[in-house]
Amino acid sequence: MTIYCPTDPPELATFMARIREKREDYERYGFTHIQGMTLRAFFDLAQEFETLENFYRVCVFVPKEFMGFDSCLYLVDPDTRKLQIA
Repeated sequence: MTIYCPTDPPELATFMARIREKREDYERYGFTHIQGMTLRAFFDLAQEFETLENFYRVCVFVPKEFMGFDSCLYLVDPDTRKLQIA
């Protein structure tokens, strides 16, 4: 059985170009192995944990676990326009 699948369908040209750009971006960034692992863990965990509170935790604790960075996350309160710790 033969299945025809065009390699670059014209209607997906913009989509494919964006994927290529992203690949080139990552090559240009030149991340170290640990930086790459940190980013992958962040993206995986940010999707895995569903609440906003857990997303904030991922933002703080992934850099801590992978790179030894202690940090705090501050957000701007939309009503008071003041910083508050997340």
